[in-house]
Amino acid sequence: MEVLAHISCYNELVAAIRARKDQLGLSNDALDDLASMPRGWAGKVLGPSHSKGIGAVTLEAYLMVLAFDLVMVTNRTKLRAMKPDYRGRVTAQLRANHPLTKAAFSRVQKILSERGIAALKAAGRLAYISSLGGRSRMASMTPQERQELGRKAARARWANQRRLPSRRRRPPPHPGRPAPTERP
Repeated sequence: MEVLAHISCYNELVAAIRARKDQLGLSNDALDDLASMPRGWAGKVLGPSHSKGIGAVTLEAYLMVLAFDLVMVTNRTKLRAMKPDYRGRVTAQLRANHPLTKAAFSRVQKILSERGIAALKAAGRLAYISSLGGRSRMASMTPQERQELGRKAARARWANQRRLPSRRRRPPPHPGRPAPTERP
C-alpha cells in the first residue's frame, strides 16, 4: 500500500485531494464530470476559498474517482495529550435492559420462520408475539415507572371517553322536575 499523504486536519485533507487530482492529471471540470457533481463544484471544494465543504456524498465520490482510501491510525502523541480528558460512559444512560433483546428477537424469528404470519394470525399467536415487547418493557421498569405509565394510560382513556358521544341512556326525570329537552 502506497502512502499518498499524511492527513491530520480538514485543510490537509483538501490539500491531499487536490494533490491527488493533479497527480492524475484531472481538471476541475473533469473531476466534476466523473464524480457526477455540478459544474464548478471541485473549484468550490478544493479552491482557495473553500466556499463549499466536503460532505459525505462528495467524499465518497472523490474516494472512488481519485482511487484512494482513508486509513485511520492512532496518533500516540495526541492520545497522550487527550487521555486525561476522557470520561467513561455514564452507565445510567446505557440501555442494558432493552425491551427487544437478542434472545427475544431470535425467539420471535424462530416462531415466524416455523409458521407464516398468516398461520400465526389464524392461531391467534400474532397478538402473543406482539405482546413480547410490552412484557419485556414492563419487566425492565421499576414499580414507580409502571405506576406512572398506568396513570398516563388511564388519563388518555378518560380523555378519549369525554370526546366520544355518550352511549348511556339518560336517567328518567326526577319526579317534580321537568324533563330535559333534546338538542337538535
